[in-house]
Amino acid sequence: MNGRWTSGRDLDGFRRKDRARRREEGDAVPVSGILGDYLRRSSLGQALLPGSAEFTAAWKEVAGPFAERCEPRKWESGILWVEVRDPGWKFELRWKLPALAEGLRARGIGVREIRIR
Repeated sequence: MNGRWTSGRDLDGFRRKDRARRREEGDAVPVSGILGDYLRRSSLGQALLPGSAEFTAAWKEVAGPFAERCEPRKWESGILWVEVRDPGWKFELRWKLPALAEGLRARGIGVREIRIR
């Protein structure tokens, strides 16, 4: 502290820098990180997956024109259930299911299979 007057603000700054260098038990951790990790591992998180922003963005990117006509409804044990109301689009989608599943897996979403409701 170089022999000069040190204010409380300076001390707080030193403490913050010191704590940032070493993590201690009980330190604050962002809730989004904790919740995100928990939801990715838990069955609750898997059930909520089709509603998550991360999944929605990946689905729109992978599904392309099908994204507007197909709605992901349910996630169960790695199986994504998609609802398609138009029989023509349902027929077209059947041929694209393996490619869609592979595209989602490439984006970090652990889908084993996609099925149509």
